Amino acid sequence: MCAQWKGPALVALAVLVAAPAMAQEKTDPEEITTGVVRLTLNKAYASATVDGELSEDGFFEDDGRVLVLEGLARKTPHVLHLVPMEEEFRFEDVTIDPKDWKLARLDKETRQWQFHRTVTFRAWKPGEREEWEKTRAPASEEEEEPGEETVPAAKPGRVLETPEPETAPMAEPVPPEEPAAPAEEPTAPAEEPAAPAEEPAAPAEEPAAE
Repeated sequence: MCAQWKGPALVALAVLVAAPAMAQEKTDPEEITTGVVRLTLNKAYASATVDGELSEDGFFEDDGRVLVLEGLARKTPHVLHLVPMEEEFRFEDVTIDPKDWKLARLDKETRQWQFHRTVTFRAWKPGEREEWEKTRAPASEEEEEPGEETVPAAKPGRVLETPEPETAPMAEPVPPEEPAAPAEEPTAPAEEPAAPAEEPAAPAEEPAAE
């Protein structure tokens, strides 16, 4: 009886042993299209935008001295705009090229694409911030015509819907009035019949002969 089950038991054991080996198959690093950015800051905490959009996949380490951004596409270039919390220090921009990513070892089996950079915020020079703010302002502002409505500019990545003009409700058609009957012309009064002509007077009698 035991000899009959020996063969199937060995097959089942071989499948159980092979399953973990199949699950541990290595992934080609080139197939991983995203990576993690790690920025070491000389000033604790800073706001970060990625290609003009505020990053939502980031967090801080080491009491705000390390900024970590996850999920960035590593095969396209990026521009990071960093603004420190302390206003007396100016912003810094960091450019990431696809060739800048490095494959880092996290443990014996795990690899991860990473980008490392040290960012040093420096203080504004006297008058530097004022000159920079002037370059941001438009050279000339066009005067708005009275009654003209200004449409706000769209943010990158958003589509601005043009507001539809308000239309007044359509009035119900009024049936045409019937034409009034023409006024009757006044009738001239009938003329009175002319008086009959007077009869001629009788001829005077001739004097009788003597």
